[in-house]
Amino acid sequence: MLASQNGHHHVIEQLLESGANVNEKNNKGNTPLMVATQNNHIETVKRLIQHHAKVDETNIDGWTALMMAAEYNESELVQLLSDSGAKVNKRNKFGMQSRSNNPMRHTNNQTQCIFQFNINN
Repeated sequence: MLASQNGHHHVIEQLLESGANVNEKNNKGNTPLMVATQNNHIETVKRLIQHHAKVDETNIDGWTALMMAAEYNESELVQLLSDSGAKVNKRNKFGMQSRSNNPMRHTNNQTQCIFQFNINN
């Protein structure tokens, strides 16, 4: 988890090659993919996806990595996760979707990215 939090994708590669579980969860149910997404570590997210990280895995609150990317206004990660098969219409335990997690924080870029994804899919 610490390697994902700090964006140490080379360490992640070594751990995964040694048999580490790419979808291991911490006490909040977050996976390395979610932690890397929260910290905007794009290269780390790419590596985790290449190693078959589950893009629609949820934490204890029902949040996915895509919801987190949208919440933190990380449009490049929203696009990457979407392109990797993340479902934009999935809801967390509060009933919120990635496109509506925090409407007060949405910027035009974030809204446009999610809107474009919805149109294309």
